Amino acid sequence: MNTKIKHFAIVGGGTAGWSAAAMLARRFAGQSIAITLVESPEHATIGVGEATVPAITQVHKQLGIDEQAMLVATDATFKLGIEFRDWRVLGEKFFHPFSDFGVPIEGKAFYHAWLCMQQEAKLESHTGNPLEHYSLCASLAQAGKFSLPNNHASTPLAWYGYAYHFDGAKYANFLRDYAQQLGVAYTRGTVSAVVKNPTSGNIDCLVLSDGSQLKADFFIDCTGFKSRLLAQEYGEPFCDWSHWLPCNKAVVVQTAANPTPPPYTISTALDSGWAWSIPLKSRTGNGYVFSDNHITEDQAASQLLRHVTSKPINDPRVITFRAGMRENFWVKNCAAVGLASGFIEPLESTSISMIHTAIGKIIEHLPNGYLDPKATEHANHLNRLEYERIRDFILLHYWLSDRTGSNFWKQFNELSLPDTLQYKIDQWLRNAQLVILEQESFQAQSWLAMYSGFKRYPLSSAIDAPMSTTVRDVSAKMRAAIVKGVSHAPYHHEFLSTLYETDAATQ
Repeated sequence: MNTKIKHFAIVGGGTAGWSAAAMLARRFAGQSIAITLVESPEHATIGVGEATVPAITQVHKQLGIDEQAMLVATDATFKLGIEFRDWRVLGEKFFHPFSDFGVPIEGKAFYHAWLCMQQEAKLESHTGNPLEHYSLCASLAQAGKFSLPNNHASTPLAWYGYAYHFDGAKYANFLRDYAQQLGVAYTRGTVSAVVKNPTSGNIDCLVLSDGSQLKADFFIDCTGFKSRLLAQEYGEPFCDWSHWLPCNKAVVVQTAANPTPPPYTISTALDSGWAWSIPLKSRTGNGYVFSDNHITEDQAASQLLRHVTSKPINDPRVITFRAGMRENFWVKNCAAVGLASGFIEPLESTSISMIHTAIGKIIEHLPNGYLDPKATEHANHLNRLEYERIRDFILLHYWLSDRTGSNFWKQFNELSLPDTLQYKIDQWLRNAQLVILEQESFQAQSWLAMYSGFKRYPLSSAIDAPMSTTVRDVSAKMRAAIVKGVSHAPYHHEFLSTLYETDAATQ
């Protein structure tokens, strides 16, 4: 008979471990459920400058975290989206905002009207209006401005999301302090052995290197790529996606702070991968994600140092990874969170979001606090779908590129896509339909941003739009409202200065 779960043991700290501790402690507050986190003294957090997606703001609201306190504690700046440079061809850029584009016209999605405008502009030999012009979020970002959104405004034009750039190690420490205040126990130790029940196969306890034992009812593996419990103890198979996503290393370096940090992440396509720039308050995080089948670590480091625009403040270091996921993230009374369960790659900044959703699945699939094999099976099903959907969206970036200047980019021309991704692309190009499947992390507006940015438009016969005079008049009013909104917003660095100065004054 199953035992009611009264004690969670979390193995590993960092963002994954302390996110699990914080979310479990908040969810089960007042229910006499113990939570213990054990972290190896040799533990090294991979996190550098981390970028996030808007879902993190909802997690923080559920936890009751004070946003300003978190921002100041983690050296944070705001993020309104990602600017992609040189991804389609050299010299071009486009923006993926945390918002939709425009508002419906005569009951039809705005993108149909925009496609009609693009079609007209092409016929008239005009350049047309970029889709980004109809996003307040994108327009604020490109002007270097930031204002908190008003998602209760009467017009959807004012609705948008935002996320953060922060120091990953400082964020983990912030969550550690939060979780310990809620009663999470913390101990240092390395797992030397795992004792499993010979009948059920469940983990009974962990034996630490000092000989002590940690007994619990449910174990969460946050041990990073080594996956100490899920992979090493249960031998959970790894689904390797490197044939679709060949980047397997990143060289990272920190540079001096930008006094006017942009409110967005910058992603620049390079010869054998792409580089990120993540602006924090006191420094900038930089990295080059590459495939070592096309470039060596030393070559990648040299390219990154030539690419960065300010002085490095440390030496480059290399992180190795493999794109893919464990077939199941949850086996028996053990679930893996973060890198222990899988990794796709840093593009689109999904790692922390996937940590949060994994913990959410654990909480949601413990009915009345008991293990249920059917619930576990369903959680694994949802997790696989989530990983596959994100994999498809990331792969879309590479496949849509028109770059042919290196073997790295040429390899995507002949690539056979996953069926789900091929179906979505076909529906867009043939029917102007944005297909969204179950467990999608990126909604229709994100797919639209990619298709628009890479200039992949549907067949003319598929475009369904209102009369062009209505399109032009309503679109012009939208654009004017957005320009006005941008004019009233403060610059991002001004907004940050006020926030940080206010915090300092209250200390």
